[in-house]
Amino acid sequence: MTDWNKQADEVMKTWTKAQQDLWDTWRRSMPMPGAAQADENWNKAVTFWKEAVDRSLNTQMEWTKMWVDSIKAQKAMPKEMETWTDQMLATMQTWNESQATFWENMLESVQKMTPERLRQQVEEGAQQAFQSWQDAMQRAISAQQEFAAFWMSPAKKSK
Repeated sequence: MTDWNKQADEVMKTWTKAQQDLWDTWRRSMPMPGAAQADENWNKAVTFWKEAVDRSLNTQMEWTKMWVDSIKAQKAMPKEMETWTDQMLATMQTWNESQATFWENMLESVQKMTPERLRQQVEEGAQQAFQSWQDAMQRAISAQQEFAAFWMSPAKKSK
């Protein structure tokens, strides 16, 4: 049982690293601010990203199937373990499909944008997020001030 737990841990580490590598590659291939990108180069880059995603997801599923098959090949395996591996395979297929949908939608959106527009939207999003954070902090400070004023009020002290 411990060997299977170790294998499952290795699978998760491998997938996590593959996703991180994919994300890092995507970020590194983004055009630098101020760089002029031709539409053709932009489309080539997005096509490359799509192919990398497809390869990564296909590899994940192939590895999962090999792992499940290796567990099922064990002699005298309990029925529960076979059921568990079937559930694990179904879960990983669902997870893989979810990732594929996410990446497909994201890359489709990216392909429709120019690098300049993409940078502009990222900057706008960062500004909005920062403004929201500032607003939330101000509300928290105001609430703390009101709370402190309530507890320090003369009516509270006389009790």
